[in-house]
Order: sequence, then C-alpha cells, then structure tokens
Amino acid sequence: MKKKQLPLVLLFLSLFTAQSQTFSDGTFSYTVIDADNSYVSIEKGDACPTGALTIPETVDYEDITYTVTSIADFAFRYCTGITGSLTLPNSITSVGRDSFQGCTGLTDRLILPSPLTTIDIGAFYGCTGLTGSLILPNSLTSIGLLAFFGCTGLEGLILPNSLKSIGMRVFEGCTGLTGDLTLPNSITSIGSGAFYGCSGLTGSLTLPDSMTSIEEKTFFGCTGLTGSLIIPDSVTNIGALAFNECSGLTGHLTLSNRLTSIGDRAFYGCMGLTGSLIIPDTVTTIAGGAFWGCSGFTGGLTLPDLLTVISNSAFRNCTGLSGNLTLPNSITSIGDASFFGCKGFTGSLILPNLLTSIGDSAFYDCTGFTGSLILPNLLTSIDGSAFGSCSGLTHINIPESVTTIENFAFSNCTALEQVTVNWETPSDIVAIEASVFQDVTIATIPLTVPNGTVADYMAAPVWQDFMIEEALSTTDVNKPIGLQLYPNPVKDILTVTLNPEYRLETLNIYSSLGKLVKRTTTLQTHVSTLSPGLYFLEAITNKGTSTKKMIIN
Repeated sequence: MKKKQLPLVLLFLSLFTAQSQTFSDGTFSYTVIDADNSYVSIEKGDACPTGALTIPETVDYEDITYTVTSIADFAFRYCTGITGSLTLPNSITSVGRDSFQGCTGLTDRLILPSPLTTIDIGAFYGCTGLTGSLILPNSLTSIGLLAFFGCTGLEGLILPNSLKSIGMRVFEGCTGLTGDLTLPNSITSIGSGAFYGCSGLTGSLTLPDSMTSIEEKTFFGCTGLTGSLIIPDSVTNIGALAFNECSGLTGHLTLSNRLTSIGDRAFYGCMGLTGSLIIPDTVTTIAGGAFWGCSGFTGGLTLPDLLTVISNSAFRNCTGLSGNLTLPNSITSIGDASFFGCKGFTGSLILPNLLTSIGDSAFYDCTGFTGSLILPNLLTSIDGSAFGSCSGLTHINIPESVTTIENFAFSNCTALEQVTVNWETPSDIVAIEASVFQDVTIATIPLTVPNGTVADYMAAPVWQDFMIEEALSTTDVNKPIGLQLYPNPVKDILTVTLNPEYRLETLNIYSSLGKLVKRTTTLQTHVSTLSPGLYFLEAITNKGTSTKKMIIN
C-alpha cells in the first residue's frame, strides 16, 4: 500500500519544488509563483541595486522564458542607493508588501503598468522623492494600508474607476498632493486615516454613493478641501476624527438619511461649514466633540427624536447656531460642555422631561437664552458651571428631585430676578457653596420656597442670603410682595414697607441660627433690645410670605 502511494508523494514534491524554485541572474533573484504559466516574482539579489531601476519583463533560465508578474514582498526594502526613475514592465500585476519601502532615492514620476491589480501594504512607504502626479491604472482594484505613506513629493492623484478599496493610511502625510480629490463610484471602503494630513488637496470633495462607512481620521487635517460636503445616503457611520480640522470646507453639510452614528470629534474645527445643522432621525449616537468649534453654522440645530445622550463637547463653541434650541424628549443626559459657548441660541431653554443629569459647563456662556429656566422633575444633578454666564436667564425653578448642585452652576447669571426651590423638608434642602451663585447679587433676589419652610431655608447656608418668600397662590404668583426694610443696618426703630395690595399679618424676626426672637403685627418695631448681628425678618401677608436679611448695630 505504501509503495503504491510513493509516486503520488514524489509528484507532489516535484510540483512543490517547481512552484517554489528560486534562481538568480546575477542582479535580481526570482521565485517561480506559477510553474504552469512560467510566472515569477522578482526581488534584489545578494545586494541592493544602485542607480535607476528597470524591472525586466522576462527572464530566461534553464531553457525556460519566465514572465515577471509580481514584485516580491520586501523586494527592494531600504535600497536607498536606487536613484532616479523606477520602470515597471507591463507584465506586473501586483506590487508586494513593503517592496520599495524607504527607497528615498527614487526621484522621478512613478508610472504603474496597466495590468496592475494590487498594491500591497507599505509598497512605497516613505518614498519621499517620488514626484509628479500619481496616475493609478484602470486595472487596479485595491491599495493596501500605508502603501504611499509619507510620499511628500507626489503632486497629484488620479484614482481609477476599477478601484474598490483604499486601505488604512494609504496616502497619510502626502502633503504635496494638490488639486481636486475625485473618488470613483466603484469604491466601497476607505480605510482609517487614508488621506490624513493631505493638506494640499483643494477643491470640493465628492464622496461616491457606493461608500457605506467613513472610517476614523479618513480626511483628518485636509485643510484645503472647500465647498459644501454631502455625505451620501449609503453611509451609515462616520468615524472618529473623520473630517477633523477640515477648516476649508465652506458650504452646507448634508448628512446621510441612513446615518446612525457620528464619531468622536468627527467634524472638530470645521469652522467654515455654514447654514443650519440638521441631524437625521436615524442617528442614535453623537460622540464627544463631534461638532466642536464649528463656529460657521449660522442657522438652527435639529436633533433626532431617538437621541438619548448628548456627549461631552458635542456642539462646543458652535457660536453661530441660532434660534431656539429644541432638545428631543428622549434625551436623558447632557454631557460636559455640550453647548459651551453657543451664544447664538435665543429664547427660553426648554429641557426634556426625561433628563436626569446636566454635565459640567454644559450651557456655559450661552448668553442668548432668556426668560425662565424650568428644570425637569427627574433631574438629579447639576454639575459645575452648568449654566455659568447664562446672563439672559431671569427665573430658575429647581425641582425637589435635584440632590447635587456643584460649584459655579449658576455663576454670573446676572439677570436673575427670581429663584424657586421645591425641597419641602430640611433634610432634603441641597447644601451649596456660595460659588454656585458667584457674581450674582442674591441678597436682592427673591427665593420662593414651599409653604411652611421659610425658617428651614433661613437656617440653610447660602439659601438664607436670598430674599426668602413662601410660594404664592397661582393667582398671585407674578405679583411681588415688595418687602423693603429701612434703615438697614438699624439701631433702634425698624420700618417695613410692602406693595399696596399686600396686608401685613405678622412680622417675625429670626436669629442667624433660625431662632424666633421677636414677633409683631405692626410695620414699625423697636429692635434696640436685640443683640447686634445678622437677623432675618419674615413678613407674613394676606397673600404670601417674604423674607429679608437685616443687620442690627
């Protein structure tokens, strides 16, 4: 049985030997890659060649004429002595991995043969001396990652209609490429960082309808691209940093109607994009910094109904966005600095009912918001500087669900006229630092508190510094009591005035610790018997209660 199998084994070994046979002509080394068709790959011999490099189309060995169809992997890697031009024969169909990597002496235009179908990983990596336009043949279907990385001398690029894929970082750092970038409709995928840093590309960018995804850093730093940008409806994902710092884009941004996610800092620094920003309803994720610094948008912002989270710095410094900001009711969290510096938004800020947290500096310096800010009833935390420098807000209503208010949350809200809080028991009153309302003159601002809680708030640090008033009935909510004290500081007789429609029922004077020290029913009272210090005067009227600080000398 074993003797019958021996011829088969010998046949297999002979075929394997023929298929992997290597020989040399003294300059180059060749490996048979297809014995039946007499195809070989080529690489350097014992030493790197020097001068201009011409790859032969055929080679004769042992009475057989072989056709050179492939440049082997690592064939001429780091052969820096090769100078001038590189001539490839029309028989070449593939250029192998790292085959000319680091051949910095190549200084002429690269002409690739028409049968070429594949350029593998790193094939011309770092060939900084290659010049002129790179015209890729119509037979080419794929370009491997890093294939032309750092080829800074290339000046133009023409991609063929046969091309289906461009690998990762293929043209990264090709800063000399100029002119329009036309991507053929045959392309289905472009790897991450494919055109990273190609700052010399100018003109408009047209993306083919065949693309389904734009990977991370694909056009990062392509500052010369101009005009409007249309993301075709075939695209479902835009990766992180995809168009980061493409500051030359100067028209409208039209997003795919099938888009589901926009990656981290995808359009960071695209300050030239203009008009309204409409994010389609299919989008469920807008990652951090997605539109950070897109200050050229000058219209409204439309957000999708399925969005649940606005990530950190998503629209930071989009200073030109204008009109009312409408947040979908699906939003549960607004991240740090999400709308930082968005000064163009105007009108009331209406927050969604499902919102539970507002991040640090989320609306910092949004000076265009005016009127009342009514925080939703599920909100639990307001982070530092969340509404800092929102200088147009006049009223703030904080629900009892809030358990944390961090420093500077409402700092420099200089237009504040009224603050309403809703904690009904002393243990629920949120302790805050004075910096929460830094640069706000809270001593002149009424603080409306739930009925029966005035004494509790008078004993609570910072809250006690407001003009404390009990909540009025719905018919009187817009009528201020107008409580005034004079003189203040006072030494002997204190006089109290109210707006005419209010009738005094009781005046209560509390110590700074909330202890009742005097009660009267008149608008004038002697206080000389009280020790010097800080006190709170509570005026109970027929329509509500108001409290003010007073000092006795």
